[in-house]
Amino acid sequence: MLVALALTLWAIYCTYDGLGPFLIYAQRPLIAGSVAGLITGHPLLGLLIGATLELAALGVYTYGGATIPDYQTGAIVGTALAAGAAGAPAA
Repeated sequence: MLVALALTLWAIYCTYDGLGPFLIYAQRPLIAGSVAGLITGHPLLGLLIGATLELAALGVYTYGGATIPDYQTGAIVGTALAAGAAGAPAA
């Protein structure tokens, strides 16, 4: 339950990180997934999921008022689900 609360707070911070003056780029999937992996106790898994979604997010920006997909939430939820499945990443 504590992990779920920490992941929720991290997701909220990631969502609002890009709106303020103090950017740490938590809205990027690589950072969001890596920290989610640290929270769940699987840092390598979070890094792998975050890096995969970061590759998908490269080059996607808001041109002409278009909204981009929510990759950081996907990285956090994907890491939490993969860590809950008790799978280990294979090299």
